[in-house]
Amino acid sequence: MLGKHKLDVRYLLIFDTTEMIVFVWAVFFNYDKGIGFEICERAVISILSACHHAINVEEGYDYFNLMKDQYGIQPSIEHYNCMVQLLGQSGCLKEAELMLRTMPIAADTCSWMTLLIACRCFGNINMGKLCLNEAIKLDPNTCSKTCTDVKHV
Repeated sequence: MLGKHKLDVRYLLIFDTTEMIVFVWAVFFNYDKGIGFEICERAVISILSACHHAINVEEGYDYFNLMKDQYGIQPSIEHYNCMVQLLGQSGCLKEAELMLRTMPIAADTCSWMTLLIACRCFGNINMGKLCLNEAIKLDPNTCSKTCTDVKHV
């Protein structure tokens, strides 16, 4: 009977700490597929977000790879953006940029703006300019205001 139900990500709201969320997700993710829950795309986004809040790059990569290899879920732009956010906020800026440049899906404005925010946090002006230029190429109207705001910072 449990096998017929998908894991509902709303149940995560009962936990207070990101470490507990990552632990709970780890239990669900490693739970026997035949007996337990069916992992869906939204659940993986929540897992990667929890890894971001816990600043746990290694586990984030593990779940990202399990999603593809064990569960057959093809990463969407949202999954890649979660990974870019995790890598960027962990200070792995070059690794995040490499992911954006090599992923099989074209990076979107959100992808580059996510990395831009991380560049600002870590003071990497050169990479930040590169991210902003990439974002402007994709969405000149929206990003032109951001460009003006960045010049004032």
